[in-house]
Amino acid sequence: MHSKKQIFEKSENAAKKILFTGGHGGTAVITIVEEAQKYHANWRMYWVGPKVASEGSRIVTIEKKTLEKFGLKFISLTTGKLQKKFTIHTIPSLFKIPLGFIQAFAILLKIKPDLVFSLGGYASVPVVITAYILRIPVVIHDQTGIGLGLANRITAPFATKLLAARSANILFKYSNASVVGNPIRKSIFKVKLKMTISNPPVLFIFTGSRGSQIINKVIDEVLEELLQSYQVYHLCGGPDHSYFTRRKSRLAIKVQSNYHVFAFIDPNEVYKYYEKADIVVARAGANTVSEIMLIKRPSILIPLPILNYDEQGVNANIAKKYGVASVLQQDDLNAISLTKEIDYLFKNYTKIVSNLKYKQSPDINAANLVYKEITKLLS
Repeated sequence: MHSKKQIFEKSENAAKKILFTGGHGGTAVITIVEEAQKYHANWRMYWVGPKVASEGSRIVTIEKKTLEKFGLKFISLTTGKLQKKFTIHTIPSLFKIPLGFIQAFAILLKIKPDLVFSLGGYASVPVVITAYILRIPVVIHDQTGIGLGLANRITAPFATKLLAARSANILFKYSNASVVGNPIRKSIFKVKLKMTISNPPVLFIFTGSRGSQIINKVIDEVLEELLQSYQVYHLCGGPDHSYFTRRKSRLAIKVQSNYHVFAFIDPNEVYKYYEKADIVVARAGANTVSEIMLIKRPSILIPLPILNYDEQGVNANIAKKYGVASVLQQDDLNAISLTKEIDYLFKNYTKIVSNLKYKQSPDINAANLVYKEITKLLS
């Protein structure tokens, strides 16, 4: 029989190293790490990805800002990607692709992870292919509604296991694919169904960690009108934050207190704004769609139209079919169309939330399902 000390020492010696990677994915990584840490506090975890949000940008990625708080070591990877349009960044980006592979080899040889977990995005490509060459097991999780995004289609042949948030025809090509849902942070589960509208009603305008200048421009046009009737919480992103801060200072005193503007909200604090919100206005990123379906807040989704395979359009239509969102295309977005959609959701609020009351999120067990797939490969 083993003593408690021997069992503990064996457990410590068995500590695993997991390397997460991608061009995005902070929310999903936090969720998976939270799940793993419930059972394996001694696992060592790393994130390998870009330090800045895009080529030529100075905006620090959300992963760089937040993941080390959750026990991951952040390791910067410099690589490039193929771009749809030729810009001053196109050629430098192409030259960075080989650099990404060199860095990936160096990082993996140094860390020697037991498993690489990829969430897609251009930065994942050199890491996944390098892991395959080094015979390190690779799990890919795709968060979109299309089955596999562009980067994951490139790296899928190198994966030991493919996981997808949603079912899609492309997955039938792969015998190692499973649909597990999209992991949702524990904090979001704190948000309860809201059957009655706040007084005054609350709008949460959530344009993502980098903001959306197109959405912000329309918000600028209708801001004073909205503030006559609503409390507005506006995550505008870093580039527009100074403008909207000045904009607030110029508002009439009687509505100034109704406007709350932020450059950034920590992912683990977002639930607080969902709790306040009656209606959410947002892009249609996979995580946002999963979260609003879970918390059942009526939403207006404005898909980003320039992505490969119209990922956000597909995500938005999933939320629309679920009954939690209306979809406003970016080409149709203006002051009149936005206020019309907001008015419609408030007028029909009770009906919408009543229809959602007994619906179960398709992502409710996703974090545990992903964790189980990881442990199968590590056993």
